[in-house]
Amino acid sequence: MSSSAQERVSLCGPSRLREILTDLPGRRVTLVGLGRLGGGLGAARFVADRGARLTVTDLRSREQLAPSIDRLQDHDIQYRLEEHQPRDVRRAELVIANPGVPREADILHQAADAGVPITSPMNMFMALCPAPAVGITGSNGKSTTTSMTGAILRQTGRTTWVGGNIGGSLLPDLDEIQPGHAVVLELSSYQLEDLSELHISPGVAVVTNLSLNHLRRHGTMEAYERAKQYIGAYQDEDDILILNATDSRLCRWGEEAGRGRRLYFRADAPLRDDMEGAFARDGELFVHLDGKPESICTATDLPLEGIHNRENALAAATAARVSGAAPDDIRQGLMDFQPLEHRQEFVGRVDQVSVYNDSLSTTPRSAVAAVRSTDRPLVVIAGGYDKKLPLDDLAREIAREAEGLVTLGETGPKLARQTREAAGERSERPVVEEAETLEEAVHLGLQLSPSGGNLLFSPACASFDMFENSEERGKKFKKLVRRRACSA
Repeated sequence: MSSSAQERVSLCGPSRLREILTDLPGRRVTLVGLGRLGGGLGAARFVADRGARLTVTDLRSREQLAPSIDRLQDHDIQYRLEEHQPRDVRRAELVIANPGVPREADILHQAADAGVPITSPMNMFMALCPAPAVGITGSNGKSTTTSMTGAILRQTGRTTWVGGNIGGSLLPDLDEIQPGHAVVLELSSYQLEDLSELHISPGVAVVTNLSLNHLRRHGTMEAYERAKQYIGAYQDEDDILILNATDSRLCRWGEEAGRGRRLYFRADAPLRDDMEGAFARDGELFVHLDGKPESICTATDLPLEGIHNRENALAAATAARVSGAAPDDIRQGLMDFQPLEHRQEFVGRVDQVSVYNDSLSTTPRSAVAAVRSTDRPLVVIAGGYDKKLPLDDLAREIAREAEGLVTLGETGPKLARQTREAAGERSERPVVEEAETLEEAVHLGLQLSPSGGNLLFSPACASFDMFENSEERGKKFKKLVRRRACSA
């Protein structure tokens, strides 16, 4: 039976999972999907360090997985690569499924049919983590909000751990995490679906926004939204769910999203009288809790431009404030925050053109936000793996704001066509070019960019048609730009 025709397998419950994870020496454990993004690597290190007899199975080759395998060379691990063998999961005492492995995959059904408990790296971490967690999700902005929240909480003097879907797995660090520490986790919709089977939600949860995403995995917007709701579904009245007040879907969330106290944030106006949380007014950012507004900083104090980054800052400020940070901690944490690599990251100048790497942009909405964040003449490079998300809003924004567009990847032809249609037949701008490779896209983008303008690489799509992940894509882009800068 094909994986697309099967139902999602059930994951191991919390009591059984803790029982297994606290008694790993000698147990046969199989990790399905090592990957290169950190979750599989962290799980492998965790169980191998505790004496489990680990088998790793992955459909990719040793060459493709070399960065992860090299970091595990000191561990005694059996590898089965470029195939899955049913016996590797049917004989196991625990199967760990990487988030990228569909929960309908045949290899996981082989384990379930044999009665083998199945779990995931994030479920393992949350089942054992002794510290309170702040969980952050959303379609866009969750990486920046997670990093900002961590930066603020470090200002309080508490040992702060930041991980999850960003920065790698925290599983290998569990022995060092103490109850008084702070843990901040970026959580994807995949991870939240898994966590729902533990009936666990973070005590403080943030949803930055909600827009169409991951249709290849979830199928419908309703299923994707339901996965996101799990971040608060198992909260009680003492917990806190922080939502974007400008997102109508989030404001309609009811009991299915949990019983936690609701707080809100918005960057374009004060909150309604019946809402508390954080807001911006006249260029100043406030946190407003228990009837008391507290000034945090001004918008110009933030190291990142754009209303979407003010939203991220307000979400982080609210999460940090309810987690014990003082207003001065929040102010200093936000002012000292260093922008993430591959997120509107300044790369350098080539012939008076400022070049920015926004490779972490994997949705049209995130690319729209990046396009709106500059008031200088702009050329955009966009396109990539087709996640079946509509591109028309991005096409209209580029047609309205940009001098030029260079497309690439699976979605390139569609985005080019829609942008030309949005601009109209008589319009000379934007100039639209289609590239076969990222190197060609950089060349064309710099050719189109006027002196004093910006060249923005904001793909709006996943990278899987051309690269292993968004990080690899961003590093390749920066390497190409810096090579051009050196030769200019």
